Amino acid sequence: MSYLRYLSLVSIVLFLTSSQSVFADGGKISAVYFGDYYYIAAHHNDELKSRNGFWTRRVYLTYDRKLNETFSSRVRFEVNSPDGLAGTGGKNIPYVKDAYLKISPKGSSHSIYLGRSITPTFSVVPKLWGYRAVEKSMLLMQKYGSTRDLGVAVKGKVPGVDMLSYHAMVGNGAGTSAETDKYKRGYLSATLKPSQAVVVQGYVDFEAREPGMNRMTLMGFLGYQMDNYRAGVQFGNQIRGQGEGVDDVSIQGVSVFGAAAVKPDKIWVFGRVDKMLSVNPGAPKIAYTPMSADAKSNTIIAGLDYRPVKNVHIIPNVLMSFYDSPEVGEKPGSDLMARVTLYYKF
Repeated sequence: MSYLRYLSLVSIVLFLTSSQSVFADGGKISAVYFGDYYYIAAHHNDELKSRNGFWTRRVYLTYDRKLNETFSSRVRFEVNSPDGLAGTGGKNIPYVKDAYLKISPKGSSHSIYLGRSITPTFSVVPKLWGYRAVEKSMLLMQKYGSTRDLGVAVKGKVPGVDMLSYHAMVGNGAGTSAETDKYKRGYLSATLKPSQAVVVQGYVDFEAREPGMNRMTLMGFLGYQMDNYRAGVQFGNQIRGQGEGVDDVSIQGVSVFGAAAVKPDKIWVFGRVDKMLSVNPGAPKIAYTPMSADAKSNTIIAGLDYRPVKNVHIIPNVLMSFYDSPEVGEKPGSDLMARVTLYYKF
């Protein structure tokens, strides 16, 4: 089956690149790649110590087309290496990341998205963090939700308040997977830009599940960005139902990050600190960087971004997690991973 999927993907690429009429109507193909060489110098799981290798963490192949002044569309495929640290093997299998029709009425500041599109959860913070190739932003890394959902979304500016925009969505809540129940997830974010440099965002979502298992996420973000430096602070809280008659669990965390140019367009440095204020039971499932679920984690990410040519980044970086003393049991050992990340796009 995987060979058939690859053949289908190759056929699509060949069709798009050979069809002049498609591009005459505004069609565009773009691609993104990032992957690493990694070495695990220390880990709370002894079996992962000294593990090293190469992996492809993300490949995007995107086709955008403007149909007319009102309608446009996007189809994006994604492929990545299975997470070998979790014992997952197999081949890289592409899947559909985005597939939506965008409706932007002429003269309106509002747009409707029908299909699979980005969720309001991750529409602002990852862009200002700017180093998704190194690591996901905190909420995504800690598995508060997915970057995509299948449903209906609306984005635009609040009438009469140009500095205030919104993004609302109703979706399956299953990310890029198939819907398996009758429940849905509603999302809403409001973003305030009082100046070109400052951005403030508030976010809430509610995911209906089986009785007693509902989830609600709250997030606040403050960011500052200029040409040669940027910084941000994010707070997230997800309230997870544990079943009828059982107390809910609150998963809270704070992330502070910054980046600055040493030599604009050539060399940047960056750093980030994530402090989990609660134990995250899903931490061992964090892709490529599994963490302990036995204690609250503290994560430090730092690196240097070298750009030899436009849109090519070579990024040596380190990711370290150490843990608070748990209420019960032994304190987990620290995690330390060194990586050289390659990121490029066209």
